[in-house]
Amino acid sequence: MRRRAPYSVQDRSITERVYTYCLAQNMDDGWAEEDQHANFQKLLEIATFARHPLKGASVLDVGCGTGDLVEVLQEHGIQEYLGIDLVKPSIGLARTKHPQHVFEEADFLEFELNQPYDFVLASGTLALRLETDNYAVMEALIEKMWESARHGVAFNFLSPKHEGQTDDALFLYEIDRILSFCRKAATGAAVEHQLNHAGADSQFLQAHVYLSRTGR
Repeated sequence: MRRRAPYSVQDRSITERVYTYCLAQNMDDGWAEEDQHANFQKLLEIATFARHPLKGASVLDVGCGTGDLVEVLQEHGIQEYLGIDLVKPSIGLARTKHPQHVFEEADFLEFELNQPYDFVLASGTLALRLETDNYAVMEALIEKMWESARHGVAFNFLSPKHEGQTDDALFLYEIDRILSFCRKAATGAAVEHQLNHAGADSQFLQAHVYLSRTGR
């Protein structure tokens, strides 16, 4: 595994500032509850692509925020869960809301895992525009998530609706660039994706990407 640079000091500051503000506005992870739940359901389709059930599985949640995904995972009977996020207030609230589960305040890119997980999921983990190169960080995350997964990886990101569309606070990724990187970096992976609107009134698209080790 090649050495990967963690989030910069500036990137940490941007992320912590935005999500701390969201907590103060009673928006735990910056999403409306209905849209967040829809995102979670989309990510869980990885079990179908990977041909491996969620029941009894271990799941790593990268950029877990306040841990709301674990509630949905429990409904599917997962056996083990670990949530990782670098925003201290979010992890504190996650531990309060879900005391029976494990949450680590850490940068996933420098965190040493003790084991691989059946599924590695990331919902909205790199939605913000960073001070450094968003693509470089996203690609590092994809590589490490794939290396950490026994059966499959699922993640999502925002994408422009039309060519040249940008946003001051959010980063819009080109879908083809991310998929091309996945095919190159995730050796042996079957790569699938789906598109929808990022919320009922959103001006952006959202891509859900699935990497699976089918046939192994």
